Amino acid sequence: MIRILTIVVTVLLSGCAISYTDDVGFEHSIGLVHSKVKVTDELIMVGKTSFGFTLDMTDTEQGFNLGFKSQERVYLKNDLSLSIDRNKREVSVEHY
Repeated sequence: MIRILTIVVTVLLSGCAISYTDDVGFEHSIGLVHSKVKVTDELIMVGKTSFGFTLDMTDTEQGFNLGFKSQERVYLKNDLSLSIDRNKREVSVEHY
């Protein structure tokens, strides 16, 4: 049992990442992180996935995670509504 626990802990801690917001307002992620950004005329979509130990010290999130973490943020221009279909992985934007 201890051998299995040691292997699991080693695998989980093998990757790590730190995210923080600097004095100017830029968010930084350092470590084993996959980031993706989509920019259109209507929106900016930012996704970040990490595995292992993650320490967050950003304006929007504080804390730590051990394991898998995935987050997405969407920034819209004024007078728009957003609809997300996670099964189809589609994002639609409409004026309201």
